[in-house]
Amino acid sequence: MLDFGHFIGIFKSQIERISRNKGINGTALAITNLLLCVEVYKVGRFTHEK
Repeated sequence: MLDFGHFIGIFKSQIERISRNKGINGTALAITNLLLCVEVYKVGRFTHEK
């Protein structure tokens, strides 16, 4: 996962390049959204179960 304070125009191509070069898939998430997700996880509103 790439995390950014904010997104600029080329983040999609950067993720695609990482995918091609490393053979992995990923996502991009703004820091503010990441922190919100952590808070939701901490209070038990979702889990990481499969």
